[in-house]
Amino acid sequence: LFTSLDIDLPLTTRFLLGATAWLGDYGFWLLGAMIALGVGATVLWYVKPVRIVISNIFLVAPVVGRLIRDVETMQFARILGTLLSSGVKIVPALRITSESLTNIVYNRAVTRIADLLERGETIGDELVKRSRLFSKTTASMVAVGEQTGRLAESLLSLAEFTEHEVDATTKNLSVLIEPLVLVIVGVLVGFIALALITPLYQLTEGIGR
Repeated sequence: LFTSLDIDLPLTTRFLLGATAWLGDYGFWLLGAMIALGVGATVLWYVKPVRIVISNIFLVAPVVGRLIRDVETMQFARILGTLLSSGVKIVPALRITSESLTNIVYNRAVTRIADLLERGETIGDELVKRSRLFSKTTASMVAVGEQTGRLAESLLSLAEFTEHEVDATTKNLSVLIEPLVLVIVGVLVGFIALALITPLYQLTEGIGR
């Protein structure tokens, strides 16, 4: 319709028409490229070195990194605390816990801690050495639990505390994301409306003259 009008189309309309034409010509190839990219990313995810690198990148990302650390700490504390409460010995419990963690960086860290415990090290000391993964609060609560002989109780308390932290972080994220999504949608709708209405306005203005 707009291309048949004898008017100078505004930039927004020309851009919208060009994008629509491009998608009509190359949309199938774009879809194929997106599918190939998704399949390739999935295959790469199962390559251990790649997964380690990606997991480490996410761990240092703002906000997301903290959320990952809290979630992994919560799972670590809850699984290990539950196993110890059920009478499982500490080293086997750590190995079971490591296998249950979905993040490969934490999986490897907990496996290493289990190995070091067999050499006489303590969990609290090893968590302190891994401050990038475990907070000071986590290390302190575990150390106190080891010293008092109430490690299972300390871990379960830690899991409950960290769960509240995860809930708070998730709510804060939703508060930040919702306005951003609204702004993006508003800008997109406004752009499309401007691209469609402006040439019609120019046309009616020209007819009026």
